[in-house]
Amino acid sequence: MSSISFMSIIEKFFRKNGSWSRLKGELSVYYWPRVAGTEIASKVEAVRYRNGFLYLQTENPALAHQVSLLSVEIVKRFQKILGKNIIKGIKIKIGTVSLSKTRNNPRKVKYSLTETEKGIIENCSTTIQDPGLAETFSKLIYSFYLNQKQVLAEGGHHCQNCQTVITGDYRYCPCCQMKI
Repeated sequence: MSSISFMSIIEKFFRKNGSWSRLKGELSVYYWPRVAGTEIASKVEAVRYRNGFLYLQTENPALAHQVSLLSVEIVKRFQKILGKNIIKGIKIKIGTVSLSKTRNNPRKVKYSLTETEKGIIENCSTTIQDPGLAETFSKLIYSFYLNQKQVLAEGGHHCQNCQTVITGDYRYCPCCQMKI
């Protein structure tokens, strides 16, 4: 096995495509509870990152105002974690908050990962220094593998161009379809 870490491969790929700062910006949603603190994060949800801004949502207008007053400090905290010029500002919206990140996604058939797939997940997650991020990454890739198995079992197939698993309704994945 190569001595190149998974993270260095990902970084090189995203830097080559010019998306490295966007990827780091997307991590702001993940880091929101750590930056905001548990009390604020339990009432204010980080919804998305777009064009340098972290979009937050809360049901409480007074809390939205308080967070907007703290936005400069919050941006400084993100700069310490993600680097400068990633988060330019914060935009806050009043609306329904769904802070539950767990989804009920019942599977008709129980699938299990092969030892090779488990090894890939383990090798990749050990290269991530942040333990919380490594655990989240492992869960994501685990779910990804299970989803692929379910799609294939339900009549899905591989994209004819890039071999990504897609539903049987399509010939190409969305990325390849856009290129064609």
